[in-house]
Parts: sequence; structure tokens; C-alpha cells
Amino acid sequence: MCPVGLKDEVVKKNVVEQLYWDGRVDASNIAVEARDGKVTLSGTVPSYFSMLSAVGDVWETAGVTAVDNLLKIRFSQDRETPDDRRILATLENKLFTNPDIDVSEVNVSVKDGEVTLTGTVDAYWVKLHIADLVSQENGVTGIRNQLAVVPTEIYPDQDIANAVVATLERSALVDPARVTVNVKEGVVTLSGSVPDWAARDNAYRAAVNIDGVVDVVNNLTIAD
Repeated sequence: MCPVGLKDEVVKKNVVEQLYWDGRVDASNIAVEARDGKVTLSGTVPSYFSMLSAVGDVWETAGVTAVDNLLKIRFSQDRETPDDRRILATLENKLFTNPDIDVSEVNVSVKDGEVTLTGTVDAYWVKLHIADLVSQENGVTGIRNQLAVVPTEIYPDQDIANAVVATLERSALVDPARVTVNVKEGVVTLSGSVPDWAARDNAYRAAVNIDGVVDVVNNLTIAD
């Protein structure tokens, strides 16, 4: 169970330690503040991937109820920052040679380091996976993921709901009796409550990877 009502100084200490021990994050220029469970991150990080990792670390820390991300990206002067043309070429090669996803209907554009993804993919997890791959590239400052999910087969909403519920029942972190799953035209909506952020994320991931899902709305709240 996730401790609730932790004092702000304890939450801040836990967040700072979480960031320090995460090898994906350069926390040397990150400032952390905590107030009533809301954590504010400010300062600079060397990459977009580092920023996303830092925010994820905060959410995974006990006692955190909200995150205000004020981090700015400041690329290392010791490493050349590619221009938009080079970023685009690198991303296209990375995505179109990936053996696990079909990106034949995906379009990529880059402006001032911000990557825009348009077109279609056949699964929701593919949409998220592409954004994750993009976030790891040097020079990326942001992502606008406008990909539409168009499954290649028709999946009845009830079948999708049953698959999500079955996945939740196999989870060690989520009590399926406290989660309501609704599906309409492939959009999964999760409501109810879970004990902590890890369980909330676990429930979300349970829906993300199901065939036929085109979007996931996570309305789960955190409560003991």
C-alpha cells in the first residue's frame, strides 16, 4: 500500500533520492519542491528523454499526488546538437527499420527540435512505442503525437472489455473489483480507485496492449 499523508520534506527527500539513483536522469541541475503532495520540478535536463524519465520517477514516489513539470531542456555543450534535417533522417531510419512495428503509414516532421507524428498505426501500443523511440533521440525537444489508431481487424467492444478485465485479474497490483472498465468504439475508460501510482500505471498498461484498443482514458483515483 502507498503511504498517504507523508510530510512534504519526506516526499521531497524520496523524490530527490529517486532521481539521483536513476541512471537515465542527470539530476545535477534539477530543483525539487513539495507541497501537500504536489511536487514541482524546475531547472534543466540534457534531453527530452531525461525529462520524461524524471517526471516518471516523481509519479512513482510514495506520497506524490500531482506533478508540475517546469524543467527545461539544455543540451550538453560537449555533444553536438543535430539540426532538424539530421533529427528527421535519424528518426526515419530508426522507425522504418524497426522490426516490431509497422510505420508504413506514419509521417514524421521536425521543427525546432519538436517532432510531429501524423498518419495511422494499427495498435495503440504502437502509437505509444513510436513516441517512446522518438523521445530517446538527441536534439528532440518535444513530441506532438497525432497518430490515429486504426486496427486491421474489427474487435467488439465487449471482447476488448473482457480482455482488459482478465488482464487486471492476473495483476498482483490491482484489485479488479475496484476498477470499472467501459469500452466504446475501441476507447477504454478506466474508473474506480487503486492504492498507489504503480497500480494506476499497471491498470493503464493492462488496457494499452489489448488488440482493438484505439485510446485509453485513465480516470482511476488513488485511495487506500
